[in-house]
Amino acid sequence: MPAVAAVLFLVLGFGLSTFAGRPYIGQGLITAGLIAGAAAAGAAVGDLGWFLLAARDRPGPDEESVPGRHLD
Repeated sequence: MPAVAAVLFLVLGFGLSTFAGRPYIGQGLITAGLIAGAAAAGAAVGDLGWFLLAARDRPGPDEESVPGRHLD
């Protein structure tokens, strides 16, 4: 959702700075869009790292117990 908010802020910001007589409103929305985009990118990188770490710690086919065989 932060990526959607970032795109919305950027589109509104560039639209207002192009057509409106008050550029500070558009610049504020552009800044908010850039910050939201950076937060979304950081969250995506963090999620990717988390998934890779979880996949690395997952037991492989050799480490799983065979059905019918009991561990001592």
